[in-house]
Amino acid sequence: MSMEHLYTPALEPVRHFSEPRLPIEPKRFVSAPKFISKPRLSSFAQFMEDFKLPKRYDLSKINTLTNWREDLYRSTFRHGDFSRHMTRSFLDTCDNKSFNEAMIQVQAANDRLLINGHSAAMSDDEIKDLASAKSRAFKKQILSLPEPEQFAKACQLLASLGLSFRDELIKEKGKKR
Repeated sequence: MSMEHLYTPALEPVRHFSEPRLPIEPKRFVSAPKFISKPRLSSFAQFMEDFKLPKRYDLSKINTLTNWREDLYRSTFRHGDFSRHMTRSFLDTCDNKSFNEAMIQVQAANDRLLINGHSAAMSDDEIKDLASAKSRAFKKQILSLPEPEQFAKACQLLASLGLSFRDELIKEKGKKR
């Protein structure tokens, strides 16, 4: 079985300088540092490359005509260490129930773990980095406004994260305007 779909082309085909460039489609599986000329799979993609569906799916269209590993990868790669448990659960559900039920369960778990586009299974360091980046971005937006509008903008930005100030503080600031 060819794993060609997991790699991006390393070199563009030879062309005359006046010919248009061919589009090169980016793939998430590839992690190629600049000093390495040949792309390699991420460790999680390598882990998934060895997965095989249960025997009953050997001749199935699911196994032969679809790229089920890529769909599974897209549903699980954001969740760090928890993604390996999700893929193992996928294989167990394939064994006990069906492929479709397993994909539905993995996608439902992915939907539950994604909060505002960020994984709830992030490490502490990733959470700190995200909070720091959000703080800087919000600070730039708030400080670009005149003084009377800053508190309202801060409330709006916090609401976008599912957070808010205490009700008493909001009422107090509202009276001062």
